[in-house]
Amino acid sequence: MAKSTAMIIAGKADSASKASTASVIEALGESSGGMVFSDYVETAARSRPVTETTVLLGLVSRGRADIAVVEAGELPLKFSRKLEIGAVLKRDNPFNVIISNEETILDELPPDISIAVGDPGTKGQLLNYRDDIDFVDCDEDYAGLREMLDRGETGGFVARAWEVEMLGRQDEVVEVFTSSICMPPAGQGAVVLIVRAGDRKAAGVVREINHPASLAEVVLERTLLGAMSKDGKGGIGVLAEFEGDEFELSAVIASPDGSTKIASEIHGWAGDELKVVGSLVEDLLEKGGGEIIEMYRSIPEE
Repeated sequence: MAKSTAMIIAGKADSASKASTASVIEALGESSGGMVFSDYVETAARSRPVTETTVLLGLVSRGRADIAVVEAGELPLKFSRKLEIGAVLKRDNPFNVIISNEETILDELPPDISIAVGDPGTKGQLLNYRDDIDFVDCDEDYAGLREMLDRGETGGFVARAWEVEMLGRQDEVVEVFTSSICMPPAGQGAVVLIVRAGDRKAAGVVREINHPASLAEVVLERTLLGAMSKDGKGGIGVLAEFEGDEFELSAVIASPDGSTKIASEIHGWAGDELKVVGSLVEDLLEKGGGEIIEMYRSIPEE
């Protein structure tokens, strides 16, 4: 079991996640009145973030760590009932960016240039925008993508803005994609803190640094995702933006080859989230969203 004298924080081993976890430890230390937080427990580097995230959740579930630091975009839609979201930090930039030696925006990139993309739904949206570009599947982290670009193995790559900012590499960004070009996956840019259900000590500690609006956005996006696709798969981009008691919820689904793209958005008020999500889901399904989701399910997993 985790030590009672110090709370153990578990985080991923890539550079951006290390920086994120370090910032969480600092914030918790400042808000907890002197409580000690140990160095985080790193998971071994793995090729798939979802697998590594599962390892993190397991550390907390088994009592080997008290808190797991996870980017909400990588958090499985369903996870153990022994765990719960204890807090969400103030959300960073949720959008995607492109980094390329061409130093030109997406509209001006030359045809047939090779651009690495890590998310199938993002790839579908980008193909809808520029079907003459060779968007290549790649699940490398930022460092791996940067090395591929430097070696000339790709002409550029798509990265998460929050990750770039966490690493202090904003000067390498050529363009930040607006939602009209590429709607981000649910939860992207928000860091969630996972604790064991019923662990009042950990829950109380992380609650001190919770950002209510960001938590509401993450929950709403995940609710939409679950209503559209029970397991969270299907290439769905979604973004919620809260301002006081009001919110805007937008969603996009593009086919894997980019040939079809549907979008919908809706305005709502706090307290009516389920009703609003239901209306948005109904609109997306009427436009053919269910058929597009099934296209993603037919893509073989590597």
